Amino acid sequence: MRIISFTESQQIKSRYRGECYVSELSHAGHQLVPVTSLLECERIHFEAQSDLLLLNLKKITESHLAFIARLMEFSPVSLIVCSEKISENQLTCLLECGRITYTPQTLCVSRINAVIELALLRFKAANHTLSKIEHLEQKLATEQIIYQAKSKLQSVGLNEQQAHQQLQQYAMQQGTSLIAVAKALCK
Repeated sequence: MRIISFTESQQIKSRYRGECYVSELSHAGHQLVPVTSLLECERIHFEAQSDLLLLNLKKITESHLAFIARLMEFSPVSLIVCSEKISENQLTCLLECGRITYTPQTLCVSRINAVIELALLRFKAANHTLSKIEHLEQKLATEQIIYQAKSKLQSVGLNEQQAHQQLQQYAMQQGTSLIAVAKALCK
């Protein structure tokens, strides 16, 4: 796994130099790629299956939150955020995404691989949940369109069962799906 690491403040950087992340990560089969700015992070093409972003921050700012929001919208990736200072609102904003692992303070070498495993599991679970939600939203939208089409047919005197049968019959005659017939009827 490729670990892209952005460490913001010089004070944090000097602490990390004393710890052997590279050695610990390489023993676990990971490759550490340090970056020097969020702009550099934005230019990286992340692969959700093989990349993880590690942000070591002194204090989370609105620009950090905006970067994270863009990343999760356009190129979701496992993300670990370490910060010495964070407000309750900022933490809520981070955690609402569900795909982010937040660790207060700095991340010590002895815990880095465990935190990476946690981040990967959280990312996978959150993606699974988001996929289920998307599927259920699509299913609900489809059901609503079919309901509207049946309501239109019911307004001309059919009962609910007859309206549904009529939609099915139209779909079979036209060789199309029930939802396609319902959409056409609702136009």
